[in-house]
Amino acid sequence: MSLIAADRRLSTFVTKASFHNAIVALAAVGGSTNAVVHLLAIAGRLGVDLTLDDFDRVGAHVPLLVDLQPAGRFLMEDFHRAGGLLAVLREVRELLDPTRVDHHRETAGGLLGRRPNLG
Repeated sequence: MSLIAADRRLSTFVTKASFHNAIVALAAVGGSTNAVVHLLAIAGRLGVDLTLDDFDRVGAHVPLLVDLQPAGRFLMEDFHRAGGLLAVLREVRELLDPTRVDHHRETAGGLLGRRPNLG
C-alpha cells in the first residue's frame, strides 16, 4: 500500500539493470523458461529494451547453483533452509549490477551487504 500512496510504479524503478539482475538470478537458480517469457513481456510493457540475446549474453557467464525439483533433487523448502535467493545472490554478487535500485530505493549491493543470511 505504501507504494500506491507514494505513487511508486514499476516504471519509476525497474530498469535495464533490474532485468540484468533478474537474468543472473534466473540462471543461477536454473529457473523456468516461462520466466523468460514473462520478463520479456514486463520489459516490453515498461519500454525497457530486453531481448533473448540479453538472456544469452548475461546467462552464459552465470554458474548454476541450485538443484531444485522437478528436474533436480531438492525441494523449495530445502532451498529456503539453505539461505534462499539472498544466499544465491551473494554467490553471484560480482555478476550483478550493484547500482540497480529496488522499490525501497536500496541498491542490490546495499541489500546484499546489509541483510543477514536467512539459512
